[in-house]
Amino acid sequence: MSGHAIDNLIKSKQFTSLKNGVYKRERSSVAWGDVVYFLQRNDATDLTIGGITALQLLKLSHYLSFSDKRIVQLYGQDPLLTWANRVTYDSFFQKGNASDLLGRATDPLLAKQIVSETNESIYEDI
Repeated sequence: MSGHAIDNLIKSKQFTSLKNGVYKRERSSVAWGDVVYFLQRNDATDLTIGGITALQLLKLSHYLSFSDKRIVQLYGQDPLLTWANRVTYDSFFQKGNASDLLGRATDPLLAKQIVSETNESIYEDI
């Protein structure tokens, strides 16, 4: 899509800008999974889902949340981008280090490789 077309869609309020180069249709909602997918694929971060969030996705969690916001735990070496917590209304992203997920003695390069391979296998199953 050309820059001119995107500019017209924003001016006509059909698109809303979430950050530079990221747009959503007006009145559509952004789910937490959309943000994680974007971080992994478009921004090429090594962030992966872990902790209680991973257990919930596998239906192995027995914790009840009393919050209106879902806490999404992400792990990796790359930083969590500041806009990630501003685009969803029902989720809050927490970031941990890859060593928290894989163990303290893990080599950072090995951790990045493991997380990358895990992300690839997750999307192969979809």
